[in-house]
Amino acid sequence: PVSITINITDRNDNAPQFEQDTFLARVYIGAPAGYRILKAAASDRDEAGTLNADLRYQIISQQPELPSDNMFQINPHTGHLTLTTEGAATLDADVADHYQLAVQVKDMGDLSQGHYAQATILINVTQNTWVPLSPVSVRENHEGPYPLPLSKVRWNGERVRYQLESQPSAPHGLFTISERGSISLNQP
Repeated sequence: PVSITINITDRNDNAPQFEQDTFLARVYIGAPAGYRILKAAASDRDEAGTLNADLRYQIISQQPELPSDNMFQINPHTGHLTLTTEGAATLDADVADHYQLAVQVKDMGDLSQGHYAQATILINVTQNTWVPLSPVSVRENHEGPYPLPLSKVRWNGERVRYQLESQPSAPHGLFTISERGSISLNQP
C-alpha cells in the first residue's frame, strides 16, 4: 500500500459580511478620545486562521465633515469605532447632531486584492444631561450621623468618574464623593 496525502487549500470564494447593513450608535458630548462607540462586527465564511478570512476595516467616508473630517477612527483589525482626539475636542451638537459613516471590511489582510463589503454607521450626538447641584445648607455643629449625605451629581454619559476638584480650607477629607456621584460631609 502507498500512502497519499491530499492537502485541501481554502479558496477565497466568500466575501466578508457585516452583521448589519446599518449600525446605530450614539456618542455623548464630552466623551474622551478613544471612547468606544461600537464594534462594526463582520465575519467571513472562508477558513478561519487563513489569509482568506483575515479581515481589515476602514472608514470610507464621514458625513458631514464638520467640524473636521477626522472625528472618528476604526481599528483596522477589530472593527471597534472610537472617537479621535480631534473628535473629542470638537464634538458639538450645534455644529452636527448626527454623522453617517461608510465603512468597509476587506479580507486577505493587508494585501491589495480581496473581497469587500460595506456598511453604514449612523451616529447621533447627544448632549450630556448634567443636573446642576442646588445650594446645600448644613446646620453648624450638626450632630450627624456622619457621613451626612448632601447631594448627588448626575450625568447621562457612560464610564464617568466623579472627583472633587477643590475643597474649602478645612481638615482634609471634609467632603467625599462616591463612585455613583453621592456627595457627603464626613465631619461637623
